[in-house]
Amino acid sequence: MEVHLLAKQFPLTPALRSYAERRLRYAFSFARDKVGDIVVRLGDINGPRGGQDMQCHILVAVPGRPTLVVRDVQDNLYTAIDRAVKRAAYKVRQAVMQRRSLERWGRRGMAKGRRDTLHDDADAET
Repeated sequence: MEVHLLAKQFPLTPALRSYAERRLRYAFSFARDKVGDIVVRLGDINGPRGGQDMQCHILVAVPGRPTLVVRDVQDNLYTAIDRAVKRAAYKVRQAVMQRRSLERWGRRGMAKGRRDTLHDDADAET
């Protein structure tokens, strides 16, 4: 798992970089070997105008799956990072669990042909 942090419209401070990396590594600790690159884009949408405009955009590469994308916008950049990381980890956990479930069913002999047979038996009774 490799983390890439990018910042737009403001400098990426060492404290902010450290915080984001720490949050990502902790949140994805369950899937370190199942996750490829993680790209985090931090930005200030409205610039100096203020308002709810701090954005955290996360892209997570999971091999064998489409890239997972999460975006969160908040007043506080740290809050946006927390919320986006939490949602991204949840999506990755779902993808990993779905893959495990499919692998288990495949090992137990519940291939597509057998499921169709079970389904056809139910249809035959009605």
